[in-house]
Amino acid sequence: MTNKTSKMNQNPRWFRDEDGTYETRWKGGKSYDVTIANRGVCLVRVIIKVKPRGSEVWCLLRFLSKSKPIEVRVKLESLVDERSFLLIAPLGFALTALPKAFILLRECLMDDVATAEREAVVTELGWMLLDGQPVYADAGGIIRSDLSTHDAVWMDEPGAAQTLGLKDINAACSDVPILANNTQGLDYVSVEVSQQLKRYRLKPARSKKQIKKAIRRFLDMLLVGDPGVMYPAFFSVIAAMIRDPKFVVFLYGPTGSLKTELSKLMLSAWIEGAKESDCVSFNSTSNGIQARLADCGNVGIVVDDYLQHSTSRRGGVEAKRADDVIRAVGNGASRDRCYSDNSLRPRDEPRGLCIFTGEQMPDGLDSMRYRTISLSVDAETFEHATAGPRPNRLDYFQKLAADGVFTQVTHAFVMWLAPRLATCREELDERRLFEKEPPVHRRVLDAANVIQSAANIFLNFAMQHDACTTEEADDHFHDCSEALISHVRKVHLQSIEDKPTMAFAEHLSDALLSGRAHIQIDDINEYLESNPLVPIENLGYSAQRVPTVSKLPAVEDSSDSLDEDIYKTVYRCNGTKIGCLHNEEIVDLIPDEALTVANALARGSNSSPMPPKKSFGRLLKNDGWVAAHERGRNTQKARFGGIQKDVWRVHLLCLFEQVLDWGQFDFGTYSSMKADERRLECQKRRKANLRALKDRIVSSQIDSILNPLLSPDEKQALLKPTPPLGDVPNEVRQLRVTPPDVPDLPGQGNPPKDDLLA
Repeated sequence: MTNKTSKMNQNPRWFRDEDGTYETRWKGGKSYDVTIANRGVCLVRVIIKVKPRGSEVWCLLRFLSKSKPIEVRVKLESLVDERSFLLIAPLGFALTALPKAFILLRECLMDDVATAEREAVVTELGWMLLDGQPVYADAGGIIRSDLSTHDAVWMDEPGAAQTLGLKDINAACSDVPILANNTQGLDYVSVEVSQQLKRYRLKPARSKKQIKKAIRRFLDMLLVGDPGVMYPAFFSVIAAMIRDPKFVVFLYGPTGSLKTELSKLMLSAWIEGAKESDCVSFNSTSNGIQARLADCGNVGIVVDDYLQHSTSRRGGVEAKRADDVIRAVGNGASRDRCYSDNSLRPRDEPRGLCIFTGEQMPDGLDSMRYRTISLSVDAETFEHATAGPRPNRLDYFQKLAADGVFTQVTHAFVMWLAPRLATCREELDERRLFEKEPPVHRRVLDAANVIQSAANIFLNFAMQHDACTTEEADDHFHDCSEALISHVRKVHLQSIEDKPTMAFAEHLSDALLSGRAHIQIDDINEYLESNPLVPIENLGYSAQRVPTVSKLPAVEDSSDSLDEDIYKTVYRCNGTKIGCLHNEEIVDLIPDEALTVANALARGSNSSPMPPKKSFGRLLKNDGWVAAHERGRNTQKARFGGIQKDVWRVHLLCLFEQVLDWGQFDFGTYSSMKADERRLECQKRRKANLRALKDRIVSSQIDSILNPLLSPDEKQALLKPTPPLGDVPNEVRQLRVTPPDVPDLPGQGNPPKDDLLA
């Protein structure tokens, strides 16, 4: 056989053409070809599939033919034995009768590995590390940042993968044994996901103007429904784009409340025109849901239509399935499993944002509730958008989602986020929602802080693209914070159902702040001038500016008068009157009205109602709330507008201690203060307020006990005696109590020295 040349033959030992695969041998100084197969075959590409549980090696084989080459992708294991190889070979391919023909063919293909192309195939979505840079994988491919349009610097320090916690594609490919000691880089990087994830494809915008318009529409969508639902829901979506969250968003409500439509709107951030077929049915097994979550990094997945049956057997199975998924997401790891030989199997790590929908929350322990952001969706959630003669605004945003407008927002945000990923992830861990952490589980606070930090990051992104002004961003940030505070309070109320007095204080505080009720103040001006520790807004009053008209002297040479509007601030009470301020430390609560308002808020937060009036009065007395009461009763007589009523005369501190202790976020000074300054200043101010209020109450109690004939200065001297003077320096001088100088009684004290001598 004559020697032939081909561009596929780079190794002089092997030769391939359309007629066969040959080995070149030498004998007596002359070369000759030995036929191995009846058709030329070569390995042109090594494909490494990067999977959550490890890497798989595939090969792209090219079978030469006279018409058109045939390319076949096979696993590396298919090249182990002859039978497996012949199963994937095209029809008509055969090995010769040469001994060890397949071994020679396999050796030929392995020699091609050194010069073959390298391709990495990513099988999961989300953030990864490629060539030291963060990249985002969707079903359409790898998304990189365009540094020409962003003034940012890539983080390329050593150990970036460990710092960001991202999977390194280069490292996953270099660990393959077949490529050991091979320094050749990757030629191609592609994304291949399962059929269920094919529609997670981000749509790039054509221009900066289109990006600006899309971001504007996204922010407008936040106003289409109840802010308490829309802001936590959609900024959870933004948080998932930055880092896989450790919580589950649960949308629950009666059938027909549009909760599935809301979940599809959330899913439209990654899927153009999300449909119900893109959601996961809750009838799927918990293992199937967790396996899908393992591939859905930094994207959302909707588990639709949770329904717990009334029968104990079926209801227990579904509650357990929900518990398995929620705990796996909250813990960041699924359950451990073993092979048949009792060796541990690699476990899936759930990623992405899991969105549950259902008519009710699953039955379970409080620990499962703390791993969820539970949002109640009812008929009033989208009432403003769907009711009335105006066109349905919800349909408008659903049409935008079908056109892929919100996927353009995600694509632009991911490109903007890539060079800033490390900084933005650090910002997610900052505490900023509360000045002082309330008595709520740590997981609830972490979730709320992550969502608020994500809102701050996205609003900065929107302002850099001129999609909103600073004032609009502040309004969105304020509304998001208020919604998160309301959610945390709701979880707190559910956790203190076995502490009725604490729940009572929380419900009344919410009612007073929201304008549902008020505590009457006889003289508002006197109350404001006394520099009160409890703001008047916390007592159910709202400030209004009203104009007054005054006659001013006319200008010279004119007899006309000039009217000028002078505005003054007037405080008006809101809602039902539930009590009256007795003095700056005590408030008189009307039991029936206060319990009615508290029970109304308890129903809204799905918490237990208050006990009956008589038994609850005993609880207030036992918990130290009652400041004064009649003998044998828990109430006190008081007059309201000439009518005498029984009231609970309670300490103001007991009613508002939770409000002062929570310390809601100060939006006005946040932007001008550093993180450390904000934290220290807020803690100092809150502690000072609580200490001052407690001192007032203690002082009033002591004042009633001390001799009423003493002057205020004498009372103060008894409470805080003047330290003795001496030679001790001021910085180390201490208060020492000296006994009074009085003569001893007869028969007591030390006897005289003369008596001892006698």
